[in-house]
This record gives sequence, structure tokens and C-alpha cells, in this order.
Amino acid sequence: MRALVAWAVVLLAAAAFADEGALPADPDLEVARRHFDRGTEFYNQAQYPQAIAEFKAANEARPHPDFDYNIARCYDRLGEWANALAYYRRYLAAVGDAPDTDEARKRVAALTERLRREQPPPAPSAPAPPPKRLRVPAIVVGAAAVVAFAVGGGLYGSAAADFPARKSYCASLPRECVPSEWSDLAARSNAAYALFAIGGALAAADVVLWVIDLKRSRAARAQLSPAANGFVVRF
Repeated sequence: MRALVAWAVVLLAAAAFADEGALPADPDLEVARRHFDRGTEFYNQAQYPQAIAEFKAANEARPHPDFDYNIARCYDRLGEWANALAYYRRYLAAVGDAPDTDEARKRVAALTERLRREQPPPAPSAPAPPPKRLRVPAIVVGAAAVVAFAVGGGLYGSAAADFPARKSYCASLPRECVPSEWSDLAARSNAAYALFAIGGALAAADVVLWVIDLKRSRAARAQLSPAANGFVVRF
């Protein structure tokens, strides 16, 4: 574990200077050294979670890029690729193009590729629901149009059938028929004309509904066809 050796050299050099009186005693350095030593012991015993905790504590006491490398190696041994990759990158960002970083760069490349392969493929998008058919509304509207025409035709036919008898009745009178004597025929005729108009509007709406339903039916068949799913059928 190259980074541990590098930090050990830093600690030993600092301790030597301190013993000679060249540097004042540094409590943070002493704390970092203790955590580093315990982390190294845990690492050598393959107790990587404990080693990570010690190296992180050492880095808090005296930050140094080598601790990021040590932590990355522990995560690497644990198989926690994402965490290992993050700490390798932190280490490389801190040391830049310093020598002896080939191992860290190789691990970054390897872990990046591994995480890319292990990333689950995107879930296929759910097919769009088929467009709602309008067959039932079209049938109902068409039936209403037929009823309107039938009732209107019946009213108009009854008025027309009664008209000759009413005309003969009025002709037999010594006077002219007053409007009230024709009012029932007029009412039936007007009702028939209104029903014809309603039936015509319903028939036009029915045609529109059938046209829309036909287009939606074609769209639904297109969604279910092999070509719509990316397959080409050749005959």
C-alpha cells in the first residue's frame, strides 16, 4: 500500500525534526500518527471498515492526500466500488501529476468501467395506451338520430294523413275554419320539422364520431404491429 509508506515517511521525518528541536511539538501530527498506525494495523488484518474509520480520523487531524488513497484502497478491498472511485479521484485531484500515481489512475479507469457495466439498463418506456375508441358513443348518437327521424316522420305523416279530412271538413262548413281548427296539424308539422333538424345534427355528429373512431382504430393497430416495435416483416 504505497500511500501508507509515503505518509509514514512524512511522519517519521516530522518526528525526527521534533526530537532535534527543529520543530515545535505538533499535537495534530501526533493524533494523526496514532490513527494512521491503528489504521495500518486494521488494514493488514483485513479489517477494512475499522481501517477506514482510523484513516478518516487521521485525515481530520492532519489532512493529507495519502489518507484519501488509503481510504480508497480499503473501499476497494470491500468491493464498495463507488466509494473507492470517489476517494481515488479525490487523491488524484489533490496530487495532480505527481509521480507514483499510476496505480490510482489504473484503478479509477477500472472502477469507472466496472460501474458503467453494472449500471442497470434503462427501463423500457411503457407503450402509450391505445386511443379510446368511440364506437359506443357513435352507435348511441346514430340510434338517437334514427329515433328523431322516425318520430319526426311519424308526426309529419300523421299530419299529412289528417290534412285531406280536415280540408274536407272545413270545406263543408258555411264558414272558413279558424286557425285553432288547424293548430294540431300545425303543431305536429312543426314538431316533425324540429325533429328532422335534430336528427340531421345527430347524423352529422355520428359521421364525425365514426371517422374519429376509424382513425383511432388504425392507430391502435399500428401500435400493435411488428413494425411499430422495431421489427420489419418481409413477405
